Amino acid sequence: MNRKFAANAMSDTGKVRKGNEDSVFKAEDRGLFVVADGMGGGAEGEKASKWVCEEFAKAGTIEEMNTALERANSKVYEYAKENRFKMMGSTVVAMKLGENEGVIMWAGDSRAYRLRDGKVEQLTRDHTLGNELKKVATGQMAKDLATRKHPLAHMLTKAIGTAEELKFEKTRFTLNTGDRFLMCTDGVHDLLSDEEIGAMLDKGKTREAAMAAIKAKVEELGAHDNFTMIVVDVEG
Repeated sequence: MNRKFAANAMSDTGKVRKGNEDSVFKAEDRGLFVVADGMGGGAEGEKASKWVCEEFAKAGTIEEMNTALERANSKVYEYAKENRFKMMGSTVVAMKLGENEGVIMWAGDSRAYRLRDGKVEQLTRDHTLGNELKKVATGQMAKDLATRKHPLAHMLTKAIGTAEELKFEKTRFTLNTGDRFLMCTDGVHDLLSDEEIGAMLDKGKTREAAMAAIKAKVEELGAHDNFTMIVVDVEG
């Protein structure tokens, strides 16, 4: 059996930002999907996320994805160093789907979710200081971190281009016909709970309808950041 994948992607500036530092790439024929969220402001963030997607666009295997991450990291790091851009970088979440399993690799707080049998599961773990602090937080700090109101909640601990060598994370998972995936930047998941995401991804909706529902809710809640997403279906 040859797996078939179908995907819809979108990237939006949102209602507050003047430019879009997010980038997105999809290649259904290769089962390859990438979302990146640049940082550094303006052109620097846009370049960083664009370069990440350009490197992944060359990949066809998991080994080549590893290489793409390393090349993207070196390219952004060296450019930022030469031009003295202290904050330039990008998050990335990249997914490769095969015959019986999938692989996700990521750095930062862009996420991947899977909807299976009506249940949504976050497949990635945010590389943020807030996520690390949750392990030891108590009292008001714990409440603020849980609601993402703590000032350190969003501070990244890993991102493309912020260190000469990047230690990214990777996870493997089984693949079932009927699985649906959402990959998105924090402009989406900062405003929506996992339960809301699961409801809007429900298999009763088409990919287009699911994406439209998420977009409408993000905009209703202010769309204070750029927001980017890919919805992927495993069709056979």
